[in-house]
Amino acid sequence: MRTFEGIIIPHGDNWANLFAHFITLDDHKKMPNQGWSKKAKELIALIGEKDFIDLGLQWLLKCIEKSTINQRNIKLGLVRSHEKITTTLVGDNNYNKQNPKWVQDVYGTQKANHNMFLAKVHVMNNSSNYFYYSLGGRVLRGFIHCAAFVNSKELLLLVDRFASTNPNECADVLHVYSQLPINDGVPRITRVRSKAKKRNIQIRVDNTLKKIAEKLKLSPEEVEEIAISDYNLSAIHELIPQIGDFEAKFKIESYKKTSLTWFDSKGKEQASIPSKVKTEFANELKELKAEIKEIENQLPVQKERIEDFFLKSRSWVYKEWFSLYISHPLVGILGKQLIWHFANENQKAQGIWNGQNFVDSENKMLDWIGENTKIQLWHPIGFSSEYIVSWRNYLINNEITQPFKQAFREIYIITDAELNTQSYSNRFAGHILNREHLGALCRARVWSASGNPVKKIPAWNIRAEYWINEIYLGQRSDALYGSAHTATDQVRFYKDKELIDMRDVPAMVFTEIMRDIDLFVGVTSIGNDPNWQDRGEANTRNYWQEYAFGNLSESSKIREETLRNLIPKLKIASKCRFEGKFLIVAGKIRTYKIHLGSGNIMMLPNDQYLCIVPDGSKNKPSEKLYLPFDGDNMLSIILSKAMLLADDDKITDITIVRQIKT
Repeated sequence: MRTFEGIIIPHGDNWANLFAHFITLDDHKKMPNQGWSKKAKELIALIGEKDFIDLGLQWLLKCIEKSTINQRNIKLGLVRSHEKITTTLVGDNNYNKQNPKWVQDVYGTQKANHNMFLAKVHVMNNSSNYFYYSLGGRVLRGFIHCAAFVNSKELLLLVDRFASTNPNECADVLHVYSQLPINDGVPRITRVRSKAKKRNIQIRVDNTLKKIAEKLKLSPEEVEEIAISDYNLSAIHELIPQIGDFEAKFKIESYKKTSLTWFDSKGKEQASIPSKVKTEFANELKELKAEIKEIENQLPVQKERIEDFFLKSRSWVYKEWFSLYISHPLVGILGKQLIWHFANENQKAQGIWNGQNFVDSENKMLDWIGENTKIQLWHPIGFSSEYIVSWRNYLINNEITQPFKQAFREIYIITDAELNTQSYSNRFAGHILNREHLGALCRARVWSASGNPVKKIPAWNIRAEYWINEIYLGQRSDALYGSAHTATDQVRFYKDKELIDMRDVPAMVFTEIMRDIDLFVGVTSIGNDPNWQDRGEANTRNYWQEYAFGNLSESSKIREETLRNLIPKLKIASKCRFEGKFLIVAGKIRTYKIHLGSGNIMMLPNDQYLCIVPDGSKNKPSEKLYLPFDGDNMLSIILSKAMLLADDDKITDITIVRQIKT
């Protein structure tokens, strides 16, 4: 009996012929053409679609489970295994036996049974990366590609799950998605882009969208917009399916919050999922949960897509834009929380949707907007501080949480020092960063992560480069070759491969690039790591001290302003005050100075350092707080530390108590 990871492989020429056809895609860069798909359909018809789907589901699920387990131990997140792939597809991994006939059919009988080839296959099936290099993995590719034309929503959902758990191995998945109707395929393609960290996969995503756009004679951005599904949501972002005698009400309440409520036939709310639904309508419940997960997965994808508009110079006319970003059942939940720039020939203004109309920061209706009014996503650069503050106050007064920083967005202006250096900026030079963390963040912000981080801005024909140099501080990287740390240097801008003068960098490009780099430093600097206080050489300790308690960056200044608005609303308000770059918290045992940039703490009266290592699962403050924007984790850390230290007499953590009472 032939098995693969415990899956029984049916006997018979039809299955053998299908598997042989699958592994004709021998090169992992080779994608199936129409001829391959036509023959696959014919072979599946001989087997029977139901039997094919049943085995395909088992195969995908087994490989997904195995790759997920192994990724817990592999920081790079590749589809790997430290265990052997125990498959009798190739003679129980014993290369003294002959390969099955379907392997011989592909590679030729003489070659397939030659000792050298049998040894190669044996190595393939015991490889650390089995997805592309084992026969079992190559058969998996066949099942994945068949999901493009086999009538099985469940099989396609498993392909989605494979893409979600293995985003850096999605070349085959992207090919499948490109074959689907655009409303089904394009949202899936953009979701891969949001998760993939490998640059080659991100490039493949862009190329796939470009090919689809060329067929439709549209831009890739337009294709992404029109392909976004409404998921049968209502205008108020609700999905209300009827399952048996019960009604489920799923609602998108905000960018990060959704709810699911059940009601019986009389409209009475249920405490949980009704047991009758679980037992008698298990399939319908499973489909509903899958759809809800897909909707929740799409929200961050769409958030990132919209935020990219700043550097893409996207614009619309009102009659096209409104249905895409305000009345759209999914995207509207984001668009309604954002400020938009409206322009006619003689009128310009910024406005936000108030539920019925667009209003300005003083809540006055913009009644002159027409079908041909030009629309752009508003950016605060170039506007007066008073005007920007008026929008911030509007958001706070109306408790609007934006999906990303817009009114509170950091603004970076070219300084005299940068004008004097002409061709580069030293603003973010001299920092020491964690290389692995920097690489991950670069990929998340769509910067190349090999060598110097590079960001291409096609809409402006500009390339930004952040110079870095590897520095050895006694620690080697677990995931990268060489040292675990890097030292930062200049930021430079290029146009048509030529270095350009700092004064010629467009203000929008400059501020957005510098914002990304400020984020890189703010998140990955060793100055954020309390364990570095007493480590390294004197120069490293000096850097840690300067960063941990130094001047505030632009993002830290925004955080300070936000905290000044939030603290008075908290129970600990009477124990807090602001002093320079610190939030001062008066506990019952000591008084504490929390740095508004790094979150590091000193205790008065002697500025003794207090080490509190943040727990990622407990960074959120205990009180439910309104925040005007999403995405600043340090803000939550500082609030949590302030609340903890305000009641320092109730702290039970012995490592903290020992420091406080020393």
